[in-house]
Amino acid sequence: MTMHIILPTAERGIVWVTDTTVGMGTANNFASVDKILYLKGKNAACSNWGNAGLLINNELFRWLKNSHTDFSQQGEVIELLEKFCVISTSSFRIDRSKPGSPNVILVTCLDSEPRIYYASLGLPPVVYAVDDLICAGDEDSLGRIFVEHYYDQSGRTMNEALFLGVHAMRKAHQQKAAYIGPPNAWVCKGGEFRRLTGAELAQCIKASEALDKKILHVGSNFILDTTK
Repeated sequence: MTMHIILPTAERGIVWVTDTTVGMGTANNFASVDKILYLKGKNAACSNWGNAGLLINNELFRWLKNSHTDFSQQGEVIELLEKFCVISTSSFRIDRSKPGSPNVILVTCLDSEPRIYYASLGLPPVVYAVDDLICAGDEDSLGRIFVEHYYDQSGRTMNEALFLGVHAMRKAHQQKAAYIGPPNAWVCKGGEFRRLTGAELAQCIKASEALDKKILHVGSNFILDTTK
């Protein structure tokens, strides 16, 4: 199981938070991996969720690396993803009518306008550009409800997006630790796409933990006024 939270920011950037756990095909057999593959030469990154996810993501990365697509042109990117989905649907024997059908995400981080693309494998393929919050993967996550509720109420700054995304992923991990791993965060700003350092991610985790403590503190000090 995988969860992705992608939050466009007011500074024309992107925060991408996912987890680091992947099943290895048998019960209780898991590994910790970086689910986002970054192609530095083209300033693009991709990931996935669903069945055969790692294999499909590696294949998409190969396509991106070998492609002559102009990633600043939305139409060309969508055409590339449509072709990838059609061919991969056949080669991976994808049946979209079954649960867990695979999907991919592509982020192109350009100086002027980072873009997010969503693609669902199947025939016909479903591919489109997205300009708002994406919560993908685990549909029943409490963390998903949290970030969807507060994102629209926030100022959508890079720092706010990081806090919301990491807190939501941390709670998702606590809820389903066997399937969703600890948070892993990437940021795209000013044409640079990078993974947060361990020290930076630790700051986000600390703020998330402080929110939990604050909620419990307020609750423990609440006194119902029965005179009203």
